[in-house]
Amino acid sequence: MKAIEISNLTVRFGGLLAVDDFSFEVRKGDIHSLIGPNGAGKTTVINTITGLYPVSGGSIRVAGKEVLGSSPPAISRAGVARTFQNTEIFGEMSVFENVLVGSHCRHEYGLTAAMFRTPKYWRVERSMREKARDLLDIVGLSADSDKIASSLSFGKQRALEIARALASEPKLLLLDEPAAGLRSGEISHLNEALLNLRKQHELTILLVDHVMKVVMSISDEITVLNFGRKIAEGKPDVVRMDKEVRRAYLGDNPDRA
Repeated sequence: MKAIEISNLTVRFGGLLAVDDFSFEVRKGDIHSLIGPNGAGKTTVINTITGLYPVSGGSIRVAGKEVLGSSPPAISRAGVARTFQNTEIFGEMSVFENVLVGSHCRHEYGLTAAMFRTPKYWRVERSMREKARDLLDIVGLSADSDKIASSLSFGKQRALEIARALASEPKLLLLDEPAAGLRSGEISHLNEALLNLRKQHELTILLVDHVMKVVMSISDEITVLNFGRKIAEGKPDVVRMDKEVRRAYLGDNPDRA
């Protein structure tokens, strides 16, 4: 089964063609990386999947259902979660509270139960808190649970954003440059965490990143964009040796690059 099916996607911003007749698929349960030089259109693709950008043409299906025209909250409820290039945490809240925010889009009580603190309210709240603690443990932030989120190192803020996204119980996780700015040891921990998350939570992961230590180590498939068009696709070893990919990253004179 396909987790994502994108067909002939075209995105324009005025006279700029950001994504040009782009098609690709992500198999359920895979870690699929979308790579390319700066400005290739990678984040634009993620923003269209999550409903943030309008499209000029094409189709986006998630788990077999068309999502074009759906609102971001509706797409989230359909099982899609994401992180951003720039960390988007609630800096004044605690680490634990940040993860709880992600859980509340899935809570199973209504306004009346919340107002009157019914048994169902407390039961659901306990469950969400237990899940938040489990997620913090998975991403290595258990010891930081009570800290103010803005006090965390950049690498830990990245991990917190992933934990918060997972709190919404997605089946499809979109990660936009999660390794950007991380040190070598943090990158190794990220690789291990993503592989474990895929297995434990039966996740499909679409990864956008420039850090090849992540992309080449954990990807099942890689798709390469350049100037909004797909130029290569395949297993990591195949993509690594592709001449068009090398040209896109290094220019026409790789020796000089």
